[in-house]
Amino acid sequence: MTSTNSETLTSLYRRLGIVVLEQRQDKSLWLISPMPDWFPMLAEINEDSKQSQVRALKSNVLNSFVENDVQKMWSSGQERNVSSIWIELDPAENSIPFQATALRQVDSMLIIIEHVPDAYEAKQSQAKQIRENDLLKELLEGKKAEQAQKIASRETELEQEIRERRALEKQLTHLAFHDSLTGLPNRSLFIDRLQRSIAEAERKKESVVVMFIDLDDFKKVNDSFGHHVGDKVIQSAALRLKKCLRDIDSIARLGGDEFTLLVPHIGEREDIEIIARRLIESLDEPIIAEGNEFRMSISIGISVYPNDASNEDNLLRNADTAMYFAKHTRGPSYKFYEADMGTSPSKRLALVSDIELALQQKEFFLVYQPIVNVQNMEVMGAEALLRWRRSDGEIVEPDRFVPLACESELIVKIGVWVINQSCNQLRNWRGIYGDKFRMIINLSLRELESKKCRETLREQMENMNLPPGSLEVEITDTAPIENSNIMQTNVDFLKSLHVSTAINHFGDRQTSLKSIKSLGLHSIKIDRYFLNGIESDQDSYDVFNGIVKLSLSLSDNVLVEGIESKKQLDIIRNMDVREAQGFFFTQPLESHFFDQWMKEFDKKQKTQLKLVKQEKA
Repeated sequence: MTSTNSETLTSLYRRLGIVVLEQRQDKSLWLISPMPDWFPMLAEINEDSKQSQVRALKSNVLNSFVENDVQKMWSSGQERNVSSIWIELDPAENSIPFQATALRQVDSMLIIIEHVPDAYEAKQSQAKQIRENDLLKELLEGKKAEQAQKIASRETELEQEIRERRALEKQLTHLAFHDSLTGLPNRSLFIDRLQRSIAEAERKKESVVVMFIDLDDFKKVNDSFGHHVGDKVIQSAALRLKKCLRDIDSIARLGGDEFTLLVPHIGEREDIEIIARRLIESLDEPIIAEGNEFRMSISIGISVYPNDASNEDNLLRNADTAMYFAKHTRGPSYKFYEADMGTSPSKRLALVSDIELALQQKEFFLVYQPIVNVQNMEVMGAEALLRWRRSDGEIVEPDRFVPLACESELIVKIGVWVINQSCNQLRNWRGIYGDKFRMIINLSLRELESKKCRETLREQMENMNLPPGSLEVEITDTAPIENSNIMQTNVDFLKSLHVSTAINHFGDRQTSLKSIKSLGLHSIKIDRYFLNGIESDQDSYDVFNGIVKLSLSLSDNVLVEGIESKKQLDIIRNMDVREAQGFFFTQPLESHFFDQWMKEFDKKQKTQLKLVKQEKA
């Protein structure tokens, strides 16, 4: 830049009120334009010289500019600093903003300082706007992020709510169609599956089997130990039954101690019996609940589509009816439905009414089956068995009316009648056949626990002057609770009256050796089921022999029922069995026929004894 141009520019700056400082080669700084009022805020001026030398710069920003940027222009030969600097004192003191630039001459450097409040404010406003825009952008981005986070959080919450709702719906659906205690299907789901199976079987010309299953004597568990223990027994029993099934079978709990089983794609009777026996055997081992052992058993009724019914309601009803008959059948507790079982509820109600009427009209009667000492062939007594002859002469079998009577107090009334009739007959026969003659009567636990039956027993023993052991009560159902005092209490009561005690059907699945040992029974009756095949099959013989030995170790006397041949009689005699019953001797007889048989039997035995003596002679 020439000297003329510099002077012209300086002159222009002076007219515009812009301060011009000149830095010379000796690095001194001079003020070459008039000094305005505001300039002392930036620098200290030496007023002695003609051109006003700048002694010191007050602004650190300006001082740094002079020392760094201006000196850099000296060394680099740059003619103009195009990047101005902004000088601002403390805003709290209302200082004025300035803008400084540098211009290089040949032998000096001009520093132009301009008071630019408007430009500064515009720049500050722009900077502020930029900062605010950046802040707003940051806020918006934060808001968007927050909003996005909220949306994501809400979506997560919605997904969780949907999952929870679906889980709840699934749970409610499960509860609607399943039993809450066992988790098995309930009646509604079972009926639906049964309907589908019947429809499929109809198309394919196949069979469908329905089994109605009931836990025997379960009420005693609830009564003795409470429902919380009963629930655990139900759960364990359900689990065992379920393990016996195929994948295509379906088991349901109808309520209480009742279960139903649907078996599709099966038709052979032998296959159905295999399943029934497998279910029965699943409860051979005792159930453990709350530290107690429960020996449970089941009764099963079976009906088959399309032979027994054509729809689900009748199939279930027929299976239920067959189950009631199974409850009072010796041996394996399953029963196939038969048409003469009387399925309709009206028939059952009518039969109950007929039982009550039969008591009033004295249609019940007793038959007596002799008890024979097989070692000396002497008649030791008789067992009283209940029968029903209608007014028209029809004989109603016990399996038809006893199960119904056991469902109500009718069984207690019948028990009282049996006790009175048997004791009267016992007194008469003891007068005829001697003091060794005893009478066995059958009573259930329900009868024994009733006040009426107990009072009747006590009165008969006292009024008839019956000696100890002359009357024997055979308990027809054993308690399923091994450690329960139900059986013990009743046995102790009978002993207090000097009445002997016995149990029947020893050896079947309901028998608990632990309870029998502790009861102190007088007699054990071995079930006729175990006689099958002992004459020809060694395994059957060994099993029966083992049961006899076990029975002799548990009681004073062993009685075998169901003797039908001379060979069976000889076998049990060689096993040291003392007493027996069976058709080999005679079928159960009414009292007057019993007397006639006794005479003939006595005559026959005397004749045989005479022949034996002759042979020995």
